[in-house]
Amino acid sequence: MDVGFKTTMDYPLSMDIGRVFENIVFLELRRKTEKIYYFKGKQEVDFYYTLGGKEHLLNVSYEMEPPETREREIRGLVEAMKRLSLKEGTVVTSEQKELIKTEAGEINVIPLWQWLLAK
Repeated sequence: MDVGFKTTMDYPLSMDIGRVFENIVFLELRRKTEKIYYFKGKQEVDFYYTLGGKEHLLNVSYEMEPPETREREIRGLVEAMKRLSLKEGTVVTSEQKELIKTEAGEINVIPLWQWLLAK
């Protein structure tokens, strides 16, 4: 659902910014590709999609500061990267930017605005 429409029609008791971020990413992916999946093993990855003939794994997390959140996002991507034989994954956040090297490959942590502007 369009984020503006949801905000207008919904009266939440608290703003769930994480879900809004995830919805923004989904809508952008929907503009770029038709086939969008998620990965579920022991852990979960929010989006598994193909763009330009290349497979991508992407998690969305408003913030990765809490250690348990950071660990969960990385574990999910590492599991999926190993299972799907991919060497990279992405986490879209509010402000953090970082490159994390793991035994499965690299995880690029990138702010939402930068991910939206990337080609």
